[in-house]
Amino acid sequence: MTLQTTTANGGQPGVRATPVDAKDQAELQEVLAISPSFRALSQQHVDALLRAARIERIAADTLIGREGERSERLFLVLKGDVDAFWGEALREVMLNYNRGGVFGGGVLLDEENMYSFATSRETLVASWDKDALQRAELKAPGLHAQLLKRLSIGARLAEFAELLQHAPLFRNSSSVLRHRLLQEMTLLEFPSGTTIYQAGEPADTCYLVVSGEVEAKHLVPEDQVEKITVIGRGAVFGDSDLLTSSKRTESAVALSDTEALAINRIDIEALRRACGSFRRAVVARSGSSAAATRPQDLVLVVNRTPYPTRSVAALIPAAFADAGDRNVAILEVAPEKADTATDNVLRIPSDPTRALQVLDDAARRMGHRYLVLYTTTPGALDWLAEPVWDKIIDNRISSAVYFTDDLRQPFPIETPQLSPVQYIEVRSPGSEKDVHMVRSGSIRLVVDGKPGSDLLYTSLPAQNRTALQRLARTLSRQVVGVALGGGAAWGYAHVALLRALHDAGIPIDMVAGTSIGAVVACAYASRGLDGLDSMVKLGKDFAIWHAIAPITRKPLEGLVEKKLIAHKYLQDMPLPTLPVAVDIQRGRARVFRHGRAVHAMFASTAIPTFIIPEIQDGARYVDGGIANNVPVSALVEEGADFIIASNVIPPPNRQARELHKSGLTRILSQLSPLGRTKDGLRAMFLLMHEAGNRQATAAQITWAPSMGKFTMVDSHLAAKIVEHVQPTLPPFIESVKNKYTAFCRNRDF
Repeated sequence: MTLQTTTANGGQPGVRATPVDAKDQAELQEVLAISPSFRALSQQHVDALLRAARIERIAADTLIGREGERSERLFLVLKGDVDAFWGEALREVMLNYNRGGVFGGGVLLDEENMYSFATSRETLVASWDKDALQRAELKAPGLHAQLLKRLSIGARLAEFAELLQHAPLFRNSSSVLRHRLLQEMTLLEFPSGTTIYQAGEPADTCYLVVSGEVEAKHLVPEDQVEKITVIGRGAVFGDSDLLTSSKRTESAVALSDTEALAINRIDIEALRRACGSFRRAVVARSGSSAAATRPQDLVLVVNRTPYPTRSVAALIPAAFADAGDRNVAILEVAPEKADTATDNVLRIPSDPTRALQVLDDAARRMGHRYLVLYTTTPGALDWLAEPVWDKIIDNRISSAVYFTDDLRQPFPIETPQLSPVQYIEVRSPGSEKDVHMVRSGSIRLVVDGKPGSDLLYTSLPAQNRTALQRLARTLSRQVVGVALGGGAAWGYAHVALLRALHDAGIPIDMVAGTSIGAVVACAYASRGLDGLDSMVKLGKDFAIWHAIAPITRKPLEGLVEKKLIAHKYLQDMPLPTLPVAVDIQRGRARVFRHGRAVHAMFASTAIPTFIIPEIQDGARYVDGGIANNVPVSALVEEGADFIIASNVIPPPNRQARELHKSGLTRILSQLSPLGRTKDGLRAMFLLMHEAGNRQATAAQITWAPSMGKFTMVDSHLAAKIVEHVQPTLPPFIESVKNKYTAFCRNRDF
């Protein structure tokens, strides 16, 4: 069978038609079995997809689809990488799809692409256009409905995140790990009467009920009474056997039409390795303390910079030590038959089973909590791409760190389960001007060293050392994020909170903000405590210039860039900063991570009709509080493990009231456009207060100071607002310390 020429990239060069051989077909069948969007389909549906698929090789850096367009094909990545990004002159990569990744679901869902898509290296994909999917549906009725159900998971993530948060088995797990676990789940639908599994079958999946009811019958001896359990929304079933054995000891049948999220064994095992809270839950659920044995964290370092790999790998234990943890060692690895200059190298067999045993034995002998693996063997990238490393990564590697001088070069092997690759971009001073791509969550080190010379942690600038300490907390899953909610003048309370956290020595690794929260976040991220001081000093100026904000923002923009922030671009700030706005034309939140800081700030603060909206790349952005007033979710997506939320909008019954004691003042208030404008603002802030409360539930702790004596327009009273909330902070900071200490200790259970 020979492929026709594809039009996946709009007729540009880069996609070539190739014969589809048995190897490609086998690869497609294998990936269909593991992809969250396709796995657990019936054999009839799989066969129909195999017959209708188009398989093609796409060259590196080929554009496949654009943001805002409707995809003409559903794509499944078989080998290689596809980046999902925003922007053109500067590509802001938000997601990476590798083996099993699916994009282009709009061909079925009739939705626009949220991102643009391009290959980052030569990539093998399978795809289906509408005609192919219709042919497959004729061959295998019900396939279309199955795919629609599975692809709809993206639009329902908030609903599923809440379910997962309240499920006893998962509720104390890191919100970041729960978020990543959701990306690996498959949404399934079982008609009433369907047997989901039977006793004696392999126990490789557990389920979270989304809707409907399931009856579980436990296998018991004939002389005992049959044990029957009915399971409803929010409950997990099938997990007991998965956690303790390899075979089902019960059967499960759908009592009514049922939706359930399926969780694969490999993801459960990855969560067990990564999360102490989950291990505790496993003990409570299974009664087996052996299931909760604390594993060692193995960190794989891949170096693609001109600096020696050993010195690059040594930055990690140095950063851990600087952050207060010295229980870290480094270990060089090489192929079993490789020639090495030293004997102090762990030889890794090519047989996966033996390789795991050799690695486990070495890790136990060394005994450290964290073990950093690196290799200097010639052709290291080719060796790491061999099948033995697939097994090691799936079963032992906790995290991967990729040091590179070019973010366009993708990580050479598949991402570890539940743990995205940590990109560390190493650049020389001044080379930032040549940057054409940035990756969400990456760290940039500006190194003034000669290629080939060692990178020494103690010789790095303070900003680089701080960034590497953040990397250490990322690897130990102890990253702290602060979410600052919107709230007009009430938002000056955020200033007091950030200063108190800073003075208490609580690490702040990233900060997200909406509306006034975005302004405070940028001030702190750019200039630290000096930025917070400037925020308060400029309160009266902000109050004055806001009066003409419906006409022009220029005076405010000049004030911010001259006196409030020291960095022109978000990506250059010492602290990752995430202003949140709303694309009002598409009705969805947008988190800014890169680009002009002042533009992101004013996009986030553009209250409709009161401040001129921000327009970028044709999108019209307004105040982020409309959709995400306390942006905890932005921090979860960015990788914050421990989140402190600040919701400063007081409930309506505690807001300062305007009393109209005479009939004349009542009439004037009813007629006054200003009075009606205030009513509109109060209505919006009421909605933002309630939404903020819901959004903050995913945080570990929330600060909600009493702000009733101030109004939303009291920016000129910034200093008094800060002074007013100071007495409430000492007990709150003590609670933060206690909860964070317990969080870190629980991680090591």
